[in-house]
Amino acid sequence: MNLIDLGEAADWAPPQTPRPRGRLARRWPSALAVLALAGALLTADTFQTREPVLHVAGYVIEFEILAGRLYVKRVDAGQRPELSAYALGGRRLWTLPGTDPDQVVTLATPGVVLLATGATMRTPPPDRAVTALDAGTGRELWRRSAAAPHGAAGGRILLEDLGGRGAAEPAAEPVADFSINRTPPQVETRLVAVDERTGAPAWSATVPAGAQVEYDIEQRAVRQLGPDGVLQTRDLVTGAVLGREQLAWSGTPSWFTTGAVQVVVSTAGRRGADVFDRATGRWLWNVENSWLHPCGTGRWCRIDGTGVRAFDATSGRPVWGVPDYNHVFVVTDDDAVVLGGFGTSAAATHDPVLLVADARTGAIRHRLDGWVVGPFARDAVVVVARPDPPGASLVGVFDPRTGGVGIVGRGDVGPQPYCTAGSGRLACLNGGLTVWKIP
Repeated sequence: MNLIDLGEAADWAPPQTPRPRGRLARRWPSALAVLALAGALLTADTFQTREPVLHVAGYVIEFEILAGRLYVKRVDAGQRPELSAYALGGRRLWTLPGTDPDQVVTLATPGVVLLATGATMRTPPPDRAVTALDAGTGRELWRRSAAAPHGAAGGRILLEDLGGRGAAEPAAEPVADFSINRTPPQVETRLVAVDERTGAPAWSATVPAGAQVEYDIEQRAVRQLGPDGVLQTRDLVTGAVLGREQLAWSGTPSWFTTGAVQVVVSTAGRRGADVFDRATGRWLWNVENSWLHPCGTGRWCRIDGTGVRAFDATSGRPVWGVPDYNHVFVVTDDDAVVLGGFGTSAAATHDPVLLVADARTGAIRHRLDGWVVGPFARDAVVVVARPDPPGASLVGVFDPRTGGVGIVGRGDVGPQPYCTAGSGRLACLNGGLTVWKIP
């Protein structure tokens, strides 16, 4: 793995090159910086790249790296979708021909991969379904209609039972002013946790109408906030209620998100969000016309068209701000925040830029230019590519600690990479799908 220590970029200006055109609207352009001397000389031929672990030819519809396996849906010679699973070493484990075009790989464990049918909100709830396959053989294990998946942990798969829903999804209350938080559909939510191998129910619970649910799969927790301000936490594996916290709030929650110390609540029909202390339930502060996202220890961030603004989590005092950038890609263990653009990364020039800021102070640790960021990541891996020369882009991963790029491979990944990473592998659309090992 070639690691480029890119250092400080303040004294270097990137060469004048045409702005890359996006292939997909949801991709996130961003970039990395290089030293003045190296930046002028480095080309795709300068670096040794690793041989791919695997290349899947043909038209690839979707791909995911989940739970130590690669899942690829492609169109076969007869123009029919087929789903294949590969081991990380590149060996194909199984292929399921004639896959329903509407089936999407949604989650996986080491033993099971789950397909969802009709996974869009436009599909009537009774027509949605989940199918569980053996991850090692592709054999169907069980199927459940009128259901939607929300996560897996501890041998359980958490589903939402849609059997009681009507033929159409209830419409949210129309609001002309989009700065006002929307009122969600006022319907009950029935949760069912099933055994991942058999599909047999392990526990179920009904979330009353007017309450909102947060699925914290990493913590194996399901949280619900009701109109009475009670925040209840349930164990995802056993269904046991682990605790209840009373917030000094009541109303209809539009959404909420919990941190280790605070909980942020958006109330339907109002603007902005309120922050509450989880230990006491008391109201702490409010932010107007925006949402809040966790962005480091003791910090919540507002992300909008003006940039990224960090607030002290307890007092709501503005701590730092970075203008022009409107996306947080990764928050690292050492409280570094990787910032970039969503759509356009710099308001003035639209040039792609990636910044690494200190979450506590906002001080910029690294500024990097010239490398475009891919939209998807697993295991907090930031995938980058440098589309120069055309058709032979360098593809790598960005290290926020050093500001360096670890070169993984080379390929025709387009002006903006469409990649995913996980389990020590990097997969990118590249005239098919190419998979490299991340050293």
